[in-house]
Amino acid sequence: MSRAVQLPAPPRGAYDRSLSRAERDAEHRERLLLATAEVLGEGPATVTRIVERAGVGRSTFYEFFDSPEHVLEHLEQRVLHAVETALAAALVQARTPLERIRAIARGWLLELEARPVEARVALRARIGSELLSPAGKLLHQVLERLTQAARLDGVGWFGAADDVSLLAAAAAVEVLSRRHVGGKPLRDAQRTLAELMTKLLR
Repeated sequence: MSRAVQLPAPPRGAYDRSLSRAERDAEHRERLLLATAEVLGEGPATVTRIVERAGVGRSTFYEFFDSPEHVLEHLEQRVLHAVETALAAALVQARTPLERIRAIARGWLLELEARPVEARVALRARIGSELLSPAGKLLHQVLERLTQAARLDGVGWFGAADDVSLLAAAAAVEVLSRRHVGGKPLRDAQRTLAELMTKLLR
């Protein structure tokens, strides 16, 4: 379910002169970001494949990014910032541990669904010693704060939650979310993720 690049690139030298330099740069940058995410869904993200998809030259690519990995970092950071903001708000707005779990599931999914292309990048499994994707690590940190807050409030619900159960909850949500934004949507996704986290953290 990839988004097509919205505006075709103008032919060489035929850019929209009504746009300022900053607006043209922002348009090129966005085109390159979207093209990278789309290319990644079809195979390796190489500069050649990215610039072909974006309809720009290699020099334009290197004006904004050092490498395909640099573009992926930007895509990842964009969605991680949005998810982090949503999850922080979820922890503050909800009062009970169960309300917080539901708010976390809601905020998590709303941000991932709003940016499915970037979400797939942030949810990518890493080769090596990393157990969680960058998005999974962020969720893990939020779940740690949730259980600490529950203990401080004297709520016994998550008293048994240890490092293993926190990791299991973050990993399970990550895997299901990866499938969800990758074209295999979960039925009643918010409830499913909230119930899964609750079971694994109790």
